[in-house]
Amino acid sequence: LREYPNFMDSSGALGIICPYKGQVDLIREALDAELEVEQAQLIDVNSVDGFQGREKEVIVLCTVRANSGGSLGFVADDRRLNVAVTRAKRGLVVLGNRATLSSDKTWREWIRWVDKRGLSVKASDFL
Repeated sequence: LREYPNFMDSSGALGIICPYKGQVDLIREALDAELEVEQAQLIDVNSVDGFQGREKEVIVLCTVRANSGGSLGFVADDRRLNVAVTRAKRGLVVLGNRATLSSDKTWREWIRWVDKRGLSVKASDFL
């Protein structure tokens, strides 16, 4: 966000969707600590249910889960996934653990679709 300050000029441009309220609270606290108050207030951080019926230009979807057992919790609910991935008007960024997400058939198919189009990146590319 610091590298693209003009992106934040329009209210309602960015939404962050998290499956759990605790994560929503943690991300909101981090944004409040890192950004100017005006910028932080422009970012809508909410649960999947909180975004029901609403859209943003760009959505960041945090899938949270990373474990060897492949347990996805709420992230495996196809109805919630549908709500989450259809809230973006122009861009969707999904943050998640590929191995854990791939344990679910729907996510595995989505990851294949993303890979086929060369749209996936690794976190290590940004470090």
